[in-house]
Amino acid sequence: MENMIITIFVLCDELLKALNIKEDPQVKMTNAEVMTVGLVAAYFFGGHHDRARQFMAEHNYIKNLLSKSRLNLRLHKIDETTWMCLFQAMAQVFKELNPGQEYIIESFPVPVCDNIRIDRCKIYTDRAAWRSHRRISRIYRQLLTLFLWIESSYVSQQNW
Repeated sequence: MENMIITIFVLCDELLKALNIKEDPQVKMTNAEVMTVGLVAAYFFGGHHDRARQFMAEHNYIKNLLSKSRLNLRLHKIDETTWMCLFQAMAQVFKELNPGQEYIIESFPVPVCDNIRIDRCKIYTDRAAWRSHRRISRIYRQLLTLFLWIESSYVSQQNW
């Protein structure tokens, strides 16, 4: 876990240097540290930023940790193109580490909004395209189809 956190930080820091993204000199946490907390939350804590923030503070990975709300603001302030560059770089490394190029694609629906909230839902404006009906339980929902792309050797290692 420690090596993974350090690797994530180094990748974020080097990417920000390569993209020549400057920070305000008054910031408590650098953008690389903010991105590291977000990625550690996604990788180890199921997306729970506060748990990741507390873990990083308890184990002294980051000395000047922001509050929960300030960290959330800083995470959302990082430009989408920066995140895309990071994920593309990580995907390229992943491709090079997987010489077999064998993958499994899995898809499943994820409920976005229940029927009672569909009229107020602002996530998807085209309601008919995303609406689904389940006859057995008489449930109407807005669904999003999620596609997972998994390396085949990862599935065989999981002992299913």
